[in-house]
Amino acid sequence: MDSVVAAAHGRAIRSPAQAGGFRIATDAGGSFRFPGVMSRTFYILAGTLVFLALVSAALALAPSSMQPGLPASASLWWTAAMFLLLFGLASALVGVLTQLFEQVERRNEEARKAARRKRL
Repeated sequence: MDSVVAAAHGRAIRSPAQAGGFRIATDAGGSFRFPGVMSRTFYILAGTLVFLALVSAALALAPSSMQPGLPASASLWWTAAMFLLLFGLASALVGVLTQLFEQVERRNEEARKAARRKRL
């Protein structure tokens, strides 16, 4: 569902069709795009998962007396850390690829607009 937010000189529309950010329509008929919203989300997810992987690795190194009520098996914590790190790296890769595709899309749109201005 689209959400419309009133802005000072136009309106901002966030929709799934606009991959990569908010688009603000101005009164002059142009638009301005806030790039990198989707890739930033993946970077935040990657950072969170890597941080949790580091916490799990630290718990694997801590003695079991410091972990009351938690599983004392170090192999369990190492396995959790490994999977969290793997998912964090995969999320960072998706973020990088998303940002690259957004950049290609933006440059293609700019080239198309320049070609259109050149024809006119």
